[in-house]
Amino acid sequence: MHRFPQTNLQLYRHLAELGYAAADIASAGRAYELALELFPGTYRGSGKPFLAHLVGTAGIAVLRALRMKGHTSVVALKATGTPAVAELSRYQDFGAAQVFHCVDFGFPTTYPVGRKEISDLVFNELDFCFSLPAGAVLIECAGDPVSANAPEFLTCLKARRSDFKIILAAADALGAMGAKQALAEIGLVISLITGPCTDTPILREWTEGLCGIPAINLFRSSDDGTQSHLSGVAALE
Repeated sequence: MHRFPQTNLQLYRHLAELGYAAADIASAGRAYELALELFPGTYRGSGKPFLAHLVGTAGIAVLRALRMKGHTSVVALKATGTPAVAELSRYQDFGAAQVFHCVDFGFPTTYPVGRKEISDLVFNELDFCFSLPAGAVLIECAGDPVSANAPEFLTCLKARRSDFKIILAAADALGAMGAKQALAEIGLVISLITGPCTDTPILREWTEGLCGIPAINLFRSSDDGTQSHLSGVAALE
């Protein structure tokens, strides 16, 4: 089993082992220092990290982008974690034709990590959603790439589709880089990064420079150029 870095020092060592330049590792250090100030530990009342909520918000932004581009039928799947009616209703409010979650396939949650039936559940979810007549299928998957059986889900998704796009919602550049490395372990590449790590031009620049992946902010109002950003997301199809 691959062990992912759990501390900043472990991360720096891991980057050095992967051959990253000293300047890249220094950028990771600056991102870590900023993260200490901006995100000292934020959780929702349910105990879920606030980032899990951001993932859902990013999903809504992508749904809007697809609808703006002319997709009249978009199927949304909250694939992992524990579903909530409010989260699913948001997708419907923003125009999803149909919305599904693990409960629809006989599981109250995809926890605990490593459960034996997870592959069967995931393949049932994917096969059903991909069989529906739709212009696009939007999948929300976990608050981070290593929890709620997210790696197992992504591996199954890769087996069913080879041309899907991954949009990552990250709190900071350091977290985005960690997700990039985690997904690379199963042969996946992030197409776009969003989240608080894109809240300012400087943060976006750090994130793009550190990860080498385009980063845009999906949460700004239309006055701040969201329309062009959403069009950019839809262009990833």
